[in-house]
Amino acid sequence: MNKKLICILVILALMLSVQNVVGPATTSAGSSGGSGGGGGGGSKQVDIDRLLKAVEDGKKNKPEKFEELKTLLWKDPITSENYTLPGVWLYYMGNNTTVSRTQPLEIQTVVKNNNLPEMRRMLDLYLEAKEPGSVEYRKVNLFPNKIQANEYNAKTNITQRIWNDLPSFAHLKQIGEVRLRVNASDGVNKWSTAAYKDLKPPFYSELVFNVTNSL
Repeated sequence: MNKKLICILVILALMLSVQNVVGPATTSAGSSGGSGGGGGGGSKQVDIDRLLKAVEDGKKNKPEKFEELKTLLWKDPITSENYTLPGVWLYYMGNNTTVSRTQPLEIQTVVKNNNLPEMRRMLDLYLEAKEPGSVEYRKVNLFPNKIQANEYNAKTNITQRIWNDLPSFAHLKQIGEVRLRVNASDGVNKWSTAAYKDLKPPFYSELVFNVTNSL
């Protein structure tokens, strides 16, 4: 017996069980009133053999109705083979990436997720910076910036985040080149904006600033 048929049988059994529990009580025509009246109205047990035969007969004798029922009760599972990684890019509207330490910044991350809504996963984003005098990147945000699976625009499949964790470079001890990237995780996969190639402003795989004391 295939899985679809089993699923249909189980759901029908549950429906019948619920009906037996909450359905209205009936009284037989021959029963008498009064407190002494006996007569049990116990819940009926579902006869799985009859239920199976009914479904198989329906499949044979009324295939159109059977397919309609199957469509209502069964949905083919979506496997991970259909899942694609969302696009994650840095977004910066400034025309000049030479900035002063105190100049206000608005750095964003744009995420485009073309997966079906039921396939989408929550994303964790970390902004990382490689600052003057350092050979390694550091995490700018202590806790992940989370992108929920249900927050994408229904038409464009896009959402975005402003990195309020980095309003300026006033914290820098040295001036010079600052490189920014975003690391993303969907709970299964991890990737970085730095892996994207051939992006054009205002989209960046890695955003490089020349930070000065003043302009």
